[in-house]
Amino acid sequence: MSRYRAIHCLVWQDDKFPSAGDDLQLLWFHLKTTPFSTPLGIFYAPIAGLASEKHWTEERYRRRLVEGSVKGFWKVDETSHVVYFPNYFRYNKPDNPKVLQSWLKCWDEVPVCGLKDECYQQLTSYCREWGENYTKVLDTSPYTYRVRIGNVPDTVTVTVTGTVTAPKGVRAPAGANNGEENHFSDVRKEYPAHRRDTESVAFDSWARLNPDLDTQKLIMRGILALKESESWTRDKGRYVPGFAKFLDSRGWEAAELVREIPPDPPGGEPKPPRGMKWKRDENGELVHPMEAVPK
Repeated sequence: MSRYRAIHCLVWQDDKFPSAGDDLQLLWFHLKTTPFSTPLGIFYAPIAGLASEKHWTEERYRRRLVEGSVKGFWKVDETSHVVYFPNYFRYNKPDNPKVLQSWLKCWDEVPVCGLKDECYQQLTSYCREWGENYTKVLDTSPYTYRVRIGNVPDTVTVTVTGTVTAPKGVRAPAGANNGEENHFSDVRKEYPAHRRDTESVAFDSWARLNPDLDTQKLIMRGILALKESESWTRDKGRYVPGFAKFLDSRGWEAAELVREIPPDPPGGEPKPPRGMKWKRDENGELVHPMEAVPK
């Protein structure tokens, strides 16, 4: 991964930066170029460590850090020790999708927090502008975290849009906004990659379905269970339906697909689908994980 950062010349034509004090401008350059930084414009860096690296007192560094945050130069989460430049991707487009793939290797270095959610949403938006190949890299990267409906730790901050946002160039059908939390992107990314359909086709079916939060959880649980089923794993996933068809036909409700329980292997219970737990009923029989997941 490259250890240099690009500085745009237009920074001196900004409406706030040229009039900022010398200390604040110097801090801006330090945050841009510190070894703590990443090519994604977000990074983990305790203030004490940054101040020590700059040979400033922590009080002096914190004072300018707060001033820059108020002016909108960056955002800081002192609890998670995360610094984020909200306009970073506007001036730092990766040269090609492979460069973005390389940049994403540092994603796990950043603690989970609200600023990380915001960065991910902004990167998703810019990838749509940059082209399908960039979006594909982001959707399939093993480094980017995914918010999993129904299996989100209490410490994770989930960004809620409140409305369904149509992909670029797609007009949202009437009734698509229902005021519920919308997890279209998260659900689609969990679906088998070779049958996700294009984003516009998938979104059209999602908007027609217009699922509330409880239905979104059922869809996610159904996908997680089906991905481990014999029906979807046979012949390298040949019989997995397209995501749009899966939504239109309410495939998560298909009893003959989602209620498969593999036979007990010698010496123990079968392995449950990822992120789920077995439990037994009063007769000692295994209950399908779709029914075992806490509501």
